[in-house]
Amino acid sequence: ALQIEIQVSKKLVAVNAIAEKHGDLNASDFIITGFMADQMKSINEMGRLVTVLSGIGDQTLARFMFDKDLFE
Repeated sequence: ALQIEIQVSKKLVAVNAIAEKHGDLNASDFIITGFMADQMKSINEMGRLVTVLSGIGDQTLARFMFDKDLFE
């Protein structure tokens, strides 16, 4: 899931670059304000959860911590 979020983010950056290249400031602003902030939040949250899961050796404990963290 984290890799998909990163790929989506890269595609949004590419689309934004095309909008800027063609001087379409409305499209660029729409992409940045409408999508990029949420995308960065998702990537940061998923990265944090992956770090939590990978840092705990016991998989049962890791799943418990993941679920606890996710529902808080």
